[in-house]
Amino acid sequence: YFNSHLTFDLENIMIPKVKDSKNRLWVATKNGELFLYEDKSFKKIFEINDGQFYTVVVSENDHIWLSSRERLFHINMEGDVINQFNFSATIQILEVSKEETVWVCYKNPEKWDQFAYMKFEVKKKDTQKFKPFAFKEKNKAIDIGYDEPIVNYRTQEGKWYIIYKNRLM
Repeated sequence: YFNSHLTFDLENIMIPKVKDSKNRLWVATKNGELFLYEDKSFKKIFEINDGQFYTVVVSENDHIWLSSRERLFHINMEGDVINQFNFSATIQILEVSKEETVWVCYKNPEKWDQFAYMKFEVKKKDTQKFKPFAFKEKNKAIDIGYDEPIVNYRTQEGKWYIIYKNRLM
C-alpha cells in the first residue's frame, strides 16, 4: 500500500511503526530519519547525520522524544530541537507519561565490572535536567541488574511500574 508513497527504501526502516494518540503513523530509518505518514504521504520531520534512532515516543501533547545511543532528542512536530540530552551509556528504555515526565534507563557505567546494572533517570515537564531515580524496597535503594529482563509498563491512570526478578516495583 505505501510503496507509491515512500520517500525512503523499505530496507532502511529501523522502527517500523509508532502510532501516536491521533492515530498517525511514524517511521524511523537506519539513516537517522524520522517520517510522519499523513495525508497519504510521508513527510520527513527530523534527521541526524551520525546515527539512527532506537526509540521513538510521541507524547499525547505532540512532543517527540528520540533516542540514538547515548543521546536523547526532544523535538516538536515541525522537527525543531527543543532540547538534546547526553547520557553516559546507550539508552535501553525510554518512556513518557501524559504529564510529560520522561523516564530513561541505561547501563550504569560505574558498574561495568559487575553485571551490567541499570541506571534510571527522570525529568519532570518543567525542569531542564534529568535526575537519578532509585527504586526502593523497605526504604533501601536496590540495584537493578541487567542479568534478568526488566518489564516496564504504565497503567491507564498513568502510574509506572517495573517487574524485576518477579517483584513488582
